Amino acid sequence: MTGSRSLALAALLLAGGAARADAGPDPGWEIIVSPYLWTTRIDGTVEARGATADLDVSFSDIVKSLNLGAMGAVEVRRGRFFALLDLFAAALSDDLEEGPVTRTIGPLSFQPAGGGPVLNVPATPVQVGPLELDARLYQVVLDAKLGFRVLDVPWLDLLGGGAGDWAPARDPRRLVFDLALGARYWYVRTELDVEMPPIDVPGFTITPSLPAFPNLELPGVSVPGASFGGIDETIEESNDWVDLTVGGRMAFHLTDRLFVSVAGDVGGFDIGSSSHRTWMALGVLGYQLGERWTLKAGYKALDTERGPVDMLIHGLVLGASRRF
Repeated sequence: MTGSRSLALAALLLAGGAARADAGPDPGWEIIVSPYLWTTRIDGTVEARGATADLDVSFSDIVKSLNLGAMGAVEVRRGRFFALLDLFAAALSDDLEEGPVTRTIGPLSFQPAGGGPVLNVPATPVQVGPLELDARLYQVVLDAKLGFRVLDVPWLDLLGGGAGDWAPARDPRRLVFDLALGARYWYVRTELDVEMPPIDVPGFTITPSLPAFPNLELPGVSVPGASFGGIDETIEESNDWVDLTVGGRMAFHLTDRLFVSVAGDVGGFDIGSSSHRTWMALGVLGYQLGERWTLKAGYKALDTERGPVDMLIHGLVLGASRRF
């Protein structure tokens, strides 16, 4: 696995899906702090200065290679208005070996340095590799959103045009819907240490510095340029950008403690230096332990496509929220 692992942010709804706006006096300020674990899987392609690698990284791979990680969200709410800040940061390392594989060199013609007869190499099968790749990935995704609660009603009222005493104004069995505008900041840094032994052409002695492949393609890995002397190179690249997003979240409170919720957003749209596209989708099942604590479990997917970065991060989300 190379670049970007994992790239990923906690649930837009994870921080506040169970929050309710009760009818009556202004409830004042409310702060919700939500640490969480996102058991991510990464699928996609990343690039560093022309070197590309296909990602298909499971959560178990990420756990083994995780050097440092931080995940958490904070939501501040007053009445129907809220602000959300959500951070996913990770530093990962991994190694990959591809090959050896058989490739064909030639036909090629070389003029030795300093003159002399031209060396003609016919089409010759050679062994290439193994190519060893040590990858280090640093990734930060920071989501900031401002939102407004546009709907907060007892859901029994929606079943028959009004449920009377079954759905009083403060009935905890409610349907709530929020709209939000935001900005998603991405930082992705990839460091690749690439090593490959020299390429031996039977029956010929070739200067190691001469190019063998302008672009070396191995299963899942592409490296720009390989000489007959092999490869021993460190390739680094950093990218950061901001995507504007628009989205919403909806929570359906089945009882005074149990709820289900969904959230999502879309953004990018090639505005300035932003992504061609980005989107997030989340589903959560939550249970309130009391007035302060809520447990949540769900599934989240986060996608982006921007230049050399094209990946989908998805997996289970497990977390808790504490109200202040």
